[in-house]
Amino acid sequence: MSPSPYVILEKNHEDYQSILVRNNAWQQTFLQNSLDLSFRQQQTNLGVSIGFIQSLQTLGMANLLEAPAQYRIHRAFIHGSDHKPPHPDNIPDLMDDMVVTSDFGWRTWRATYLGAYLLWRTTWIHPYDDGNGRIARALCHYGTFRKLNSPPPPGFSLIHHITTNYPRYYAGLDHANVIRKQIFPELRHTRHPHHDLGPLEDMLVDYLELSIK
Repeated sequence: MSPSPYVILEKNHEDYQSILVRNNAWQQTFLQNSLDLSFRQQQTNLGVSIGFIQSLQTLGMANLLEAPAQYRIHRAFIHGSDHKPPHPDNIPDLMDDMVVTSDFGWRTWRATYLGAYLLWRTTWIHPYDDGNGRIARALCHYGTFRKLNSPPPPGFSLIHHITTNYPRYYAGLDHANVIRKQIFPELRHTRHPHHDLGPLEDMLVDYLELSIK
């Protein structure tokens, strides 16, 4: 039996923030290296796989969770949100679907829609015990620039800009959750862009404009 994930350090521990800063740097380096490699090799797919996501999660939550890349095994509740993440039994199929759908989106969607989709869908599934927001923002950054087929300018990170305005970020997620619940009340998903990700996409457009100023 796989070990149950549990917290090694609580968020109020004196070492938590320093470890988190280090982990974030590891994640950023991994993302940049992955983008650079995809451009050099002219990859013909998005490059987001379950293994890729697990690597991001392992780097982001190293020394904070015992088994950081293991899907949660308990029901999750998100503080301050009406969204109730899906049952743990559904996570593997939902994550597989997100990978396939995002690759489809890489071929057919706008860069900002793809980024917004990865940002929202990862958060909606909430696959891990902790670190879900960091994974979602990392995937958003990666997917957006893969679709743009251009590396981000030196020092520019969508991850950073998203976290400078949490109210706008959370409002965009809430909007997408409400619309999705109205259209698809069950767990079924679609590979067509019928989700209203407009507020999240507008947010990404605004931040990308900062990268060219």
